Amino acid sequence: MADESLDHFLSQCGLAWSGIPLERHVSLSNEWETLYGNFRRWLRHKQGAKAQFEYSQQSAKTFMIVPLLGNVGGPVLISKRGPRTAAYECHGKGTLPDLSAFAGTEFFIVPDDWSWTMIHTHEDYGFGGPYFVRKDWLGPPITGERV
Repeated sequence: MADESLDHFLSQCGLAWSGIPLERHVSLSNEWETLYGNFRRWLRHKQGAKAQFEYSQQSAKTFMIVPLLGNVGGPVLISKRGPRTAAYECHGKGTLPDLSAFAGTEFFIVPDDWSWTMIHTHEDYGFGGPYFVRKDWLGPPITGERV
């Protein structure tokens, strides 16, 4: 299910975008969960305004906006299951859009090289979040964790 306001916003930002089919959405979500989903592996992260600033300093010509499918978004319990809107693949000149107005959708942003992630949840700036994590800020997998 597409989000018309997000569609419009992405177009206004000058991005070429397309909806990601549900099967790939699930695959991306699983890949993200494996890499970034266990927040206990986050040796370092940025939160709140510091996360937003760190994200604003990034550049990515191709990135994905992927609504979380599970019930956890980093350290935040989101208590929602199943897709609430479509996932998007976006192409642009490198400047990333500020998507904080869409935080109620519960999503992550990741560039095509998976070098970092930005997580938005309904609790942004309230009880935590948004969260920004770089791949090289992660610790080793925790015993018993799938890799």
